[in-house]
Amino acid sequence: MSNDETTRPPVQQGYAPVGYPQPIPPPQQSYGYPYAPYPNQYNAAAAAPPPPGTAYYSSAQLPPVMPQSKGYAYVRIALITIIILMICTLFFSFIITWLVFGSGVPEFKVESFNVPDFEIANSTLKATWDFNVTVKNTNHKLKFSFADIQGSLIYKDTLVDVTMISPFHVEENNEGRIRGDFSYRAPFNGNSSDDASSLVNALVEERKSGIMEFDLRVFMETTFASHSFWSKKMMLRVLCGDLRVTFPGPTGAGTWNNKWVGKCLTYYYHQ
Repeated sequence: MSNDETTRPPVQQGYAPVGYPQPIPPPQQSYGYPYAPYPNQYNAAAAAPPPPGTAYYSSAQLPPVMPQSKGYAYVRIALITIIILMICTLFFSFIITWLVFGSGVPEFKVESFNVPDFEIANSTLKATWDFNVTVKNTNHKLKFSFADIQGSLIYKDTLVDVTMISPFHVEENNEGRIRGDFSYRAPFNGNSSDDASSLVNALVEERKSGIMEFDLRVFMETTFASHSFWSKKMMLRVLCGDLRVTFPGPTGAGTWNNKWVGKCLTYYYHQ
């Protein structure tokens, strides 16, 4: 044995010696695809051009977005600022008015409503009404003056009569009264179909039942005034509805029971 053979390391089973080329591993056994492989064939249907008439757009065909100018932004900011200032001004004006003059407005309430006379004589209906309304001023900083006062008697949305009432005023934390009367006179035959005869027939028929309902409406010019520097005129509309009058007998007067609704609704509006 030569010296080269004695110095060569022993070859281990299954591994190539160091410094020698590694053997090519044997091919592994194939078990097949677990799913269908992606087809390599060219899909002619997918690559076909779209049918005629199909519209498509590219980014080059879209109109360019124009940036907003600085002038438009300034105008927009100015408008928003003006709106905010207006809202703040109205809010603070309301607060100041409420703090200075208080929140009380006149309260109207029916105290009495009567039908002293309702009779038919010589084919003529004669009827009269009188009323008394209390005006209460709960405001401790404002006084109210009422002028051009007009009262209206309404029966089932039909005007029966109108009366004028003398002007008056109510001081702070005080009360006033509105007094007035109505009268109605019209022929009654029970057969005519015109508007006047229809009203008379309706009044007579309801009078037979012993209960009649009326509405009282009052229109007036109202002046709100303080002792120092402020005053304002507005139109006031007062609605006192469902005034039910009972008649104890087939003839005679009728009275309103003040246990029923007597409070009135008020509406203010500018001239």
